[in-house]
Amino acid sequence: MYKFELKTSTFLPSTGCEINVDLPEGSAVVLVGENGVGKTTLLNHLHCKYEEKSPSFVEQKPLDFFYDYSLNQIRELQHGIDTYWAVFGLTQKLDRRISLLSGGEAQILKLASSLASPHELFILDEPSQALDHDKKNKLAQLLVNMMKAKKSFLIVEHDLLWLPKNLPVLKLERVGDMIKVVDQWTT
Repeated sequence: MYKFELKTSTFLPSTGCEINVDLPEGSAVVLVGENGVGKTTLLNHLHCKYEEKSPSFVEQKPLDFFYDYSLNQIRELQHGIDTYWAVFGLTQKLDRRISLLSGGEAQILKLASSLASPHELFILDEPSQALDHDKKNKLAQLLVNMMKAKKSFLIVEHDLLWLPKNLPVLKLERVGDMIKVVDQWTT
């Protein structure tokens, strides 16, 4: 069981945060909220705070590492990544440089790199960003399979339609000068 707790009066300028999230092994929790409420900042705080649990973190920001490498060179650096590339259909572009990838292809590279890691906990910030409907469905199936293998996911997402069924969703809002969970439901 992972327990994410953040209670601070200085989370964002003039805004505090009170969040408690229980994440059992082999499950996922989805965080939603308006743009600018602090979801990405929350993930960054939790990633730093729980670094000893060694989570794999897929950030929203664009790829800027190994920018001039080809996918083939990345494949040589990370064992098992091509398993995930095959799921998303990226294996036929092995000679392409990362700097020439489309937005969706770059997102697949970030996701594949994270999911191929040996971590048990994954923090995903807008994982479906730039993915088409087919790729979102493939990502949903991967999450289901990985949860069956006891992997856990903390996900920030705006598009809830692609997510696997029955995942808990926590809605974050500013209440006065604090960010809190104000509603919850399942996908």
